[in-house]
Amino acid sequence: MNVAAPVQLRSWPAPRYLLALAGAAGMAVVIGVPTDVIPNPWFTRTVAAEWWDAVILAVTSLLGGLVLASFTTPTACAARPRETRAGFASGALTIFSVACPVCHQVVIAILGAAGALVWFAPVQPLLGIAGIALMAWVLRARLRAAR
Repeated sequence: MNVAAPVQLRSWPAPRYLLALAGAAGMAVVIGVPTDVIPNPWFTRTVAAEWWDAVILAVTSLLGGLVLASFTTPTACAARPRETRAGFASGALTIFSVACPVCHQVVIAILGAAGALVWFAPVQPLLGIAGIALMAWVLRARLRAAR
């Protein structure tokens, strides 16, 4: 983010931060429950979650909550298609990053179960980092547009 972004975030009123926290919690639940990063009785994983799954989920969710709250600024502008695509891509990358590597039907269809463990699982942290970078770019673009 640029230097003005942290200053802009500090100027937000408390209700906007509450919306950001609610959005972050919602995103964490929507991604974390089906991927079983957030333990629950409805979904299970074949391969246990790694420590970085929770970190990637938390960081992406926090950034996503801030993006959501950026739409409430007095000068909020409509999301541009590029930002919208990047936001959805970030969510998709996060899902592929934190989910069980052998639970992805697409990955299994392309690589098989052994290929998912050998080829896809080692790439998952990189997908998560890419998802975080994309969500940070969307937040930066939203804050710039609101200035």
